[in-house]
Amino acid sequence: MPERSLLRDQLAELPDQPGVYVYRDDEDRVLYVGKAKSLRKRVLSYFQAPLRPHQAVDTSAPMTARVGQHAKVWDMVGRIHRLETIVTASEGEALILEANLVKRHRPPFNVKLRDDKSYPYIAISMDEAYPRVYFTRERHRRDRLYFARRCR
Repeated sequence: MPERSLLRDQLAELPDQPGVYVYRDDEDRVLYVGKAKSLRKRVLSYFQAPLRPHQAVDTSAPMTARVGQHAKVWDMVGRIHRLETIVTASEGEALILEANLVKRHRPPFNVKLRDDKSYPYIAISMDEAYPRVYFTRERHRRDRLYFARRCR
């Protein structure tokens, strides 16, 4: 496995805030785009114990996917060379940013969000005394207004 000290340094510096993470390979191609309530917890969940939040990064230990991960995740973790994070103000903002980045880059390990069927929408309930505003991936109720921002 190639030396990935840059990735180790990036993992050690992850913020505990909501946002989007982008995994890139050694040729700088986007492998995967994901969102998280806590970037630190979510990103470190892909890797073995030496990279857990409460432990120091052990530079001598090999970087492998966490035990119990699906074979596809093992393959992806083996290809990760660099990590980008974008901190957002909320988890909802991260959801929209994730969808836009997946549409733009079409990463090979993101199977959902590639078509408009699972695009995130902002919905407003019009049938309640106090209308609610919330995020959803469905667009089937008559008593809702739906809004979507599509990237081109």
